[in-house]
Amino acid sequence: MYRQQTYVVAVAAVACVVAATTAVAGEPATGPDAAPAPVMFTPDVQRRIVERRLVAEPVDSVRAGITGYHGVVENDAGDPLGEICVEWFDGQLNWVGEVVTDANGAYRIEGLASDFHKPFYWDCSATPTYGFGFSDGGLNDVGDFNSGLWMHVDEGVNLEVATLRLSAATTVDGVVTDRETGKIVDDAAVWVLDDVGFPAVFTWGESDGSYRFDNVRASTHIHVWVADADGDYAAEYWDGAGDFEDASFVLTQQAGQSLRLDPQLSLTFPGPWSLPQSGSFDGNGTTDIVSYDDTTGKWWIVRADNFAFVLDRWATFSTPGGWGPQLAGDFTGDGIDDVANYHEGTGRWWVLGGGATDPTLSWWATFSTPGGWGPQLVGDFTGDGLDDIVNYHEGTGRWWVAASTGSSFGLGLWSAFSTKSGWGPHLVGDFSGDGLDDVLSYHEGTGRWWLNRSTGSGFVLEWWTTFATKSGWSEHAVGDFNGDGVEDFITYHAAYGRWWVALSNGSAFDLGLWATFATASGWTVNEVGDFTNDGLSDLVSYHEGSGRWWVSVSNGSGFDLALWSTYATRTGWGPIVVGDFNADGYADVATYYEGTKAWWVNASTGSGFHLSAWITLN
Repeated sequence: MYRQQTYVVAVAAVACVVAATTAVAGEPATGPDAAPAPVMFTPDVQRRIVERRLVAEPVDSVRAGITGYHGVVENDAGDPLGEICVEWFDGQLNWVGEVVTDANGAYRIEGLASDFHKPFYWDCSATPTYGFGFSDGGLNDVGDFNSGLWMHVDEGVNLEVATLRLSAATTVDGVVTDRETGKIVDDAAVWVLDDVGFPAVFTWGESDGSYRFDNVRASTHIHVWVADADGDYAAEYWDGAGDFEDASFVLTQQAGQSLRLDPQLSLTFPGPWSLPQSGSFDGNGTTDIVSYDDTTGKWWIVRADNFAFVLDRWATFSTPGGWGPQLAGDFTGDGIDDVANYHEGTGRWWVLGGGATDPTLSWWATFSTPGGWGPQLVGDFTGDGLDDIVNYHEGTGRWWVAASTGSSFGLGLWSAFSTKSGWGPHLVGDFSGDGLDDVLSYHEGTGRWWLNRSTGSGFVLEWWTTFATKSGWSEHAVGDFNGDGVEDFITYHAAYGRWWVALSNGSAFDLGLWATFATASGWTVNEVGDFTNDGLSDLVSYHEGSGRWWVSVSNGSGFDLALWSTYATRTGWGPIVVGDFNADGYADVATYYEGTKAWWVNASTGSGFHLSAWITLN
């Protein structure tokens, strides 16, 4: 059974159902001497009508008095039609109420204010066979709002309306799908509008994406407007138009015949992209980007596919707020990246993963002390190929590792700092070159870098280097800058514009000055990646004042600075994500521009960037 129009749907779902139409052709008059002028239904008018129709009580159940009108509805053979819904609108285009005809086809509308009114008729029975229409003042119905009869009702008058004979209906049906993936869009809201934008009849799509109307007027022009009640998709007309004026009219079939329309919707993401995570979430080797919207509980993913991004809703959390951190890594060992989500209110870790299309969410661990953790970082600390999470609790000075088993986290105390506070940053990498990730921590008060070197089941604390200049350091990042297979780190001192690289020798750091920026300040992006595909980590930097992207290319012992691209639009970019988005072995830079809600990719050629837009989300 297809669900026909109902008046108990939440108003919150209406905003994404209302169509955009052209401007009002004329303001309706309200006096007894002039009927309201013809109209096109603007978005505001449509929204008002839809909201009132979905939630308002019938007028005759809440008002008293005799001001109104009554009539009879029949079929072409003159047989009375029961279960025909009769709605009416006043001269200001407000939806006023609804009644249903009895077994004799009769209806009575009472308690109206003195005004122009126009009735609308549609078959709301369980098995509709008659099309919607308006009265023309005679026996025959008409198919659009403007052709319908305006009637003026004076106070105290009970106006008799001539008998109306509804014509037989045609069927309009189809399946709503995702334009990019072809997947069904279930529970879509589907409206049929007449040729001036009046929202005539409505249904919810089924779980298989299908919808069906059996009460559409035959041989007339209509629009079919589709919107996703969850707001994941941009509402459109069946032909892909975004507003009423650009949409094509559809000529319905003869009575008793069926017209199939299969609308396609495109996902829309409200943004902004806050704290995105990157990884290969579909397992094809290219870098994808996921972002969580804590107002709706929805995860969104843009998947890199053939030099473009494809947007999809990844998952929905029933508890939207309170999550953090949310960390990407391959926690299950299937070669596909997942996201571990910590909820401080409950102390629980949940892992979301298993692919880009149908991920699963499972509970992996619970912390008995839910609050006070930071930082919480990802790395393979046990060397089994599964990513784990290291957690520091400043209140106790203890490092705990949530070691992955592939389906859960096993929690263990791995070390404790006697000096509990004053640490940061904390960097994860295999600094000793033994295949196990370690945690490197800086203490500004002493200028010392200490390494929590992993043994596979615990940390051994070792002092690896000291900075003579203790403060003013920023932009710390991990990479292999000399290509020896052991990870190093880079740091910037803005007061001097200098980049220093700490090269690991497996047991300590050798500190060296690798570059000096003539322009010391104004850099908004400094990220590490192998942009030349030579096995050496490089540094990419963006200067917002000039709109220029500079790459500091590693030669193994220093940086060679080169200008790789320039943005004509200098400001408004963020977030910035480094990854290999086209699977060519070169690190690229994806940049999001909120002004147009577009992701652009600086694709590396090995000696420069090729900039192109990969997806626009509005």
